Amino acid sequence: MPWLARAQSLEPAQATYAYNLAVALDQARRYDDALRMYRQALQIGGTGIPVKAIEYRLQDLQEQLSR
Repeated sequence: MPWLARAQSLEPAQATYAYNLAVALDQARRYDDALRMYRQALQIGGTGIPVKAIEYRLQDLQEQLSR
């Protein structure tokens, strides 16, 4: 995962890097960090990211974390 964080930090305007890092953080159960990166990916926008899937996962994570 460090290489994903490095790629994202070098190219912060690249939504796919933010998305890939979010997925890795999500899989590592670092949910707060994953939420932040999913939101950043959506904010950056552009092609190459599954917007609807990200929105669904954001909602799911927010519900889980609010319990």
